[in-house]
Amino acid sequence: GLRLGTWINNGEKPASFISDSTTGSIFKTSVKDASFYLEGYFAYHLLPQTFIQLSFGMVNRGSVTYFDGGLGTTDVGNLMVYPILLQLKVYPLASVPSRLQPYIGAGGGVYYGKRSIQFTNNLFSYYYPEYGLNQDSETDFNYTLSGGADWLLSNTLALDLNASYMPVNFSNPLVTIRDYKALTVSVGIKYLYSPKKKSSDHGGSR
Repeated sequence: GLRLGTWINNGEKPASFISDSTTGSIFKTSVKDASFYLEGYFAYHLLPQTFIQLSFGMVNRGSVTYFDGGLGTTDVGNLMVYPILLQLKVYPLASVPSRLQPYIGAGGGVYYGKRSIQFTNNLFSYYYPEYGLNQDSETDFNYTLSGGADWLLSNTLALDLNASYMPVNFSNPLVTIRDYKALTVSVGIKYLYSPKKKSSDHGGSR
């Protein structure tokens, strides 16, 4: 399945302008409290009411510009977060022949955050790779909670409304902050596969 929606920030937010008088370095950020969220996922039917789901998400929190006072270089990029999660999803009404099927889920996984660089005038990064780009990344292993509902369109297609809580908290600061927890609200469509399709069956891989 594929879902599109909104990443709603529940954590900290970096200042729009940060300077270091010692090095002369400057951060300029345009980080949003609400951002576009994209998520793809696959779920496998374990039990009549239970699925195991693997998902990969992506959100661009906004732009970050960094001026290195020591080198005199400027890097322009984005602040990205990638949740990679494994969850158990339970459909409590799976035995009821209804097109509306609510679910709850819980699990965990890896939250990878990165300040990526798209443009730079740092020629050292091209001619002297040991200098590298002034990128930064952090990883957090944490849980997630989710809930939502499917609306069955046919034996093979369903609409999916989902809300997930993601308590992202990096051990070290990424763009000066650690707390990236968020709520995502998204809607999408999923393909239902089952070797034995029945009009009242909510089973299959999704």
